[in-house]
Amino acid sequence: MAGRTVVAASDVGLDAPKKITMDDLVTKGSGLPSRFCFYGPEGSGKTSIAAHFPKPVFLQVSGETGLDTLINTHQLPETPRFQNIDTYDDYKGGIDAIRHGDHDFKTLVIDTFNGVEILVAEWVLQTLYGGVETGNKGFNSYNSGNKSTAVQFRHVINELERIREERKMTIVCLAHTKVGKAKNTDDADHPQNCPDMSTEVWSLCGKWFDAILFLKPETVVVTDKDSGKVTSSFTGTRNLHTSYNSTYIAKNRHGLPEEIDMGSSGKEAYANLKAAVTAGRNITTK
Repeated sequence: MAGRTVVAASDVGLDAPKKITMDDLVTKGSGLPSRFCFYGPEGSGKTSIAAHFPKPVFLQVSGETGLDTLINTHQLPETPRFQNIDTYDDYKGGIDAIRHGDHDFKTLVIDTFNGVEILVAEWVLQTLYGGVETGNKGFNSYNSGNKSTAVQFRHVINELERIREERKMTIVCLAHTKVGKAKNTDDADHPQNCPDMSTEVWSLCGKWFDAILFLKPETVVVTDKDSGKVTSSFTGTRNLHTSYNSTYIAKNRHGLPEEIDMGSSGKEAYANLKAAVTAGRNITTK
């Protein structure tokens, strides 16, 4: 077009586009460690199983005291951790220490991922919205705050990915659970257990994880034949659920069975998970 100005990428501080050729084709996997999300109700064993991953270090958002209690009661050994992460800046400081510090940790445990979302959302509220929650330009207006939080949360995921790539660390994220609503195009929407995170942020996270595992204490429901009162009680069995179900979100890229018995301890739960992952790798693809 006459009079049109052509601007090179370098003129605006961008790298020149990379030309993809047939030499760039790859066939092998990266060999990088996996990315796990464990979620479930309080006391379901999330912290215990995470603590038995190889050489773990925890990054704990303020209010998450489960690991400390388990250590104090001698149910877990002393475990390295960054405690009392109160702000998004605190979190980024801990992540920077793990990424660049001198250590030999093999597993980074984020306790909890939904807690990190709260820290990011507070940072977004104060930084981008001037602390204003309501009104046409407030954080809560037209769900804009959650959308802005999701944009910032990309940086959270990117930094975890850099730690995985550069430090060759397994990433384990713990999350509390909530009962959300599953959209169903063929039938009515229905309740579904899912990590306690906003839809906007979780849509990013769900794609990133290699395994999303729902920890579920199994219960039995009994109806009294005289009063009609319904009660439930714990059966003593806890399972890791690994595949999507109408009542909970789950997935895995490891060829895992639909359920894995967690046994009676975090150590046994991790051993059973590790054995299932190893078995999945030995499945022959025809």
